Amino acid sequence: QKDPTKIQMLHQFVLLPRGVKGVEVSVRYRTSGVERGSKMPGDARLIMHWLDGPRTGHIEVGKRVPPSPGAISFSAKASEWTEVSRKYLVPEGATKLQLMPGLWFAKAGTVDISEIRITPISDAEAQEMANKIETERQKKAQQESIIAAQLARPAITEEIKVSGNQLVKHDGTPVWLQGLCVDSMEWGHGERILWSIHVAINEWKANAIRLPVHHKLWFGQEHKGTPAGDPTPYRKLVDDAVKLCAVNNAYLILDLHAFGAPMPEHAEFWKDAAARYKDNPAVLFEVFNEPHGIPWSIWRDGGDLRKNTHVDNAVVENTEKNSGDVSIGMQALVDAVRSTGARNIIIAG
Repeated sequence: QKDPTKIQMLHQFVLLPRGVKGVEVSVRYRTSGVERGSKMPGDARLIMHWLDGPRTGHIEVGKRVPPSPGAISFSAKASEWTEVSRKYLVPEGATKLQLMPGLWFAKAGTVDISEIRITPISDAEAQEMANKIETERQKKAQQESIIAAQLARPAITEEIKVSGNQLVKHDGTPVWLQGLCVDSMEWGHGERILWSIHVAINEWKANAIRLPVHHKLWFGQEHKGTPAGDPTPYRKLVDDAVKLCAVNNAYLILDLHAFGAPMPEHAEFWKDAAARYKDNPAVLFEVFNEPHGIPWSIWRDGGDLRKNTHVDNAVVENTEKNSGDVSIGMQALVDAVRSTGARNIIIAG
């Protein structure tokens, strides 16, 4: 792969024996120099689709039969021959399997494939898989019902404020926030966010949830392979996370998950988000996740990053680049929040 705007792939159709209820797909592959691209999915993988249509003649003729099998991803670190297998149920009406291994908008790299093997599984194993899927479906439906019932309750979280080095209620009673971070909305549209919060509060007894979000996803922009689109569902999930904390007498720390130095786009996020959750007693604002590589003067007041000689040797994995050469500083983010009239507690890490 040399052009990240293109796909390099093989294309094959495999007829399914009549009556087969499930198959195992095995792939033997190796990769070299695979780099993730900015367009989804941006990596090396095997994408498959079930098709209906004739079993003779032009077997590529046919329409897709949902649900498509989950893709098999190829590790970018598989320099030696590696085999991976997955089992799938064959949906009713499918007569063939479309196989498309390759590099899907990867930035660069090579993938070699020595074998793709399709093996029928037994009817008993297929039935066991179907039973597990149905059990998971029922479990998910039950969880969604529990969450819906909680979201229908009134908010009970009390407002807290800063007094010296403590958080306190209106009567001066100290409040100690203990909790955890629920990840995934900083890189995508969220993975089991509400149920994770439910478990954290009701089973782990947390009274604070840190929810990382990203300004690009908040505004519906492309981010780390997540395509641009309508931001309404993303914001609705944050709304529901806030409400779930509020009805359980817990607090949500809304974390703008950015690295480096505060930039103008971060202030724009806070003008919008702070107005949305203005004076909501359940919401605290963590205005910038992880500032690093800057001196305290730029951290607070901003400044020209090109003149900065400070080196943060502790940062290894956080390699995101600043969008510009001039930081607005943490004070500008605080000012952006307060410009909306929001009095929420601010965390400035």
